Amino acid sequence: NAAGVALKANAIAGAETRAAGDSASCQLDSSCYADYATIRNSVALIKYLQNGVYYQCTATLLNNTQANRVPYVATANHCISKQTIASTMESTWFFRSNSCNSLAYSSGKKSRNGATLLSTNTNPDFTLLRLNDTPPTGVTYAGWSTGKAANGASVVGIHHPSGDLQKISFGAVKYSLNCTINADTTMSCANSSSSTGNMYQVTWSKGITEVGSSGSALFASNKFVGLLSGGSSTCYGGDDLYTRFDQAFSALRSWLAPSAS
Repeated sequence: NAAGVALKANAIAGAETRAAGDSASCQLDSSCYADYATIRNSVALIKYLQNGVYYQCTATLLNNTQANRVPYVATANHCISKQTIASTMESTWFFRSNSCNSLAYSSGKKSRNGATLLSTNTNPDFTLLRLNDTPPTGVTYAGWSTGKAANGASVVGIHHPSGDLQKISFGAVKYSLNCTINADTTMSCANSSSSTGNMYQVTWSKGITEVGSSGSALFASNKFVGLLSGGSSTCYGGDDLYTRFDQAFSALRSWLAPSAS
């Protein structure tokens, strides 16, 4: 069981993203992994204003069954839960190194005009937004699956830890847990049957997540299956918890699957 697990939103003192290289030394540069060159273009660093403080999380651009390029973006409820916050959101695309393990980078391409909040829920921890801008050329509208990732399934996380250049993590689903976000912004979790748990517990073999990674995608076979809520991973070990997309999907169906397919 996991108890008192911390959420992973990142507060920053100023309006701009933090410097490249701010994340932990065991993080993996996504630019080093050519097999993920397409799917990583669905992942953006997001910045938003809440109670006078800027925060950073990560978000993913999702396709719908009509494949008509409506800019639906998924992140965590503990990142963005209100329209007033969504209206301040800025998304930065392609914020990664120019070459493997280089700290040289471009400033990325920004969507600055906020988003419309479509659906949000605390448990499971999930928010769906529609960008008020058209995303830049070259983004990927990620495919998704409403099937459950089995215990032991290989998974990949793509994210912006500490607001840093884009990173990638490799691991496997350990268990399905039933988790509740507490008033003190920690999570309490208990073992659950594989069909009813609202979170995946993920163990990493390479890479980790950090504050700022919240809301980032979990991919299985290059399909979006969950997003990061919190966890305890560090360079010395620990697991992370991802909201199961299949458990959130019923609240999102009218936007992501408007057709019968």
